[in-house]
Amino acid sequence: MKKKLLFTIPILLMASIIYVSLCNDAEEKVSEITKLKEKHQRFLDNSPYKDTKHLTKKQRKAKALPPNGYFEQLWERTLDPNLGYPNTKGALKIQHDLIAANKNKFEQFGVPGQNASNAWVERGPGNFGGRTRGILFDPNDPNNQRVFAGGVSGGLWVNNDITDANSVWTLVP
Repeated sequence: MKKKLLFTIPILLMASIIYVSLCNDAEEKVSEITKLKEKHQRFLDNSPYKDTKHLTKKQRKAKALPPNGYFEQLWERTLDPNLGYPNTKGALKIQHDLIAANKNKFEQFGVPGQNASNAWVERGPGNFGGRTRGILFDPNDPNNQRVFAGGVSGGLWVNNDITDANSVWTLVP
């Protein structure tokens, strides 16, 4: 009995010490997050755009401000909660890192039409140049395969099976 007691007491003591230290770490993390949230809220409350972002177009025009408060709202949405302003240097670094990471993909596949393995495939009505002004999937088609396209140079075209690479566009009379 004494041997079991001598064995279990140190184990329980170690378990309680580990539990207390983990709880303290969790509390510290929560308090850091809470402090960061409070800091972010202070930055938003003291935003240089807090007075102008809710103005109407007429009021903005009277104050010689741009008619759209988009950039003012974007500034607040992209604000680094630790710095108090948007961290564009960090964004540029991320952008350069993404470009460097994807460079191999661009070299492997290339630009469409650059080589035979990544050739352009003509898919238009009659396979000739022109701009499409509007496109509509037929709402009455239960398979969502029938598509209408209106060309800038005129004409309404229909394709009865857009999923088939060999399907033909025909002019609607």
